[in-house]
Amino acid sequence: SLIRQTLNKCSYISVCDETSRKYLLRTDPDIEVAVVPDTCWEVSNLFPKTSLLETYTRNLTRHNIEPHSKTVVFHIDNISPSSESLEKIASALDTIATSLNAFPIIIPLTRANGNYNTSYNVASLMTSRSIVIDDIYATTDIIAYLAHCSAYIGSSKQAFITASAYGVPAICIGEANNNNLESIKALTGSNAFISPSQ
Repeated sequence: SLIRQTLNKCSYISVCDETSRKYLLRTDPDIEVAVVPDTCWEVSNLFPKTSLLETYTRNLTRHNIEPHSKTVVFHIDNISPSSESLEKIASALDTIATSLNAFPIIIPLTRANGNYNTSYNVASLMTSRSIVIDDIYATTDIIAYLAHCSAYIGSSKQAFITASAYGVPAICIGEANNNNLESIKALTGSNAFISPSQ
């Protein structure tokens, strides 16, 4: 197969989780496949936290948020379009933001899977003032929000890793059988994961 031919031409093959490794070994059981941490774990070395402060404060100011405000960043997948579930999510975000005394920032991260629509719908149902960040001009904008927020909660594996790399408390939301989340659990031993039903 094309996959087998490609793998045989590689001098080094690595994946982020054991499940992906098993998939490749089904194609060719004789190849060596390494399981290594996601490269996002090194982001704080590439962009030190102090170097992102100007970007962070500038972005807050652009959205009429006091530049020294305490913030909490959320990422919401298009888990369920029902109005009842959106109201529950909005209420949960309000509760979290209030308990942390932090300004809620929702970052869709991608226009795929209806993330933007879901984010705006949830924000419109929140009682506290919140903003949806839809004007990302550079990757460092997202990194700056995650590096300087007080906490991150959402369903993005990369956002969870990025926040964690900067020492920011983070919770990743996903189904129990999610391969991406299982790979982080295996590498870190972290229990900072919950399912949507929780």
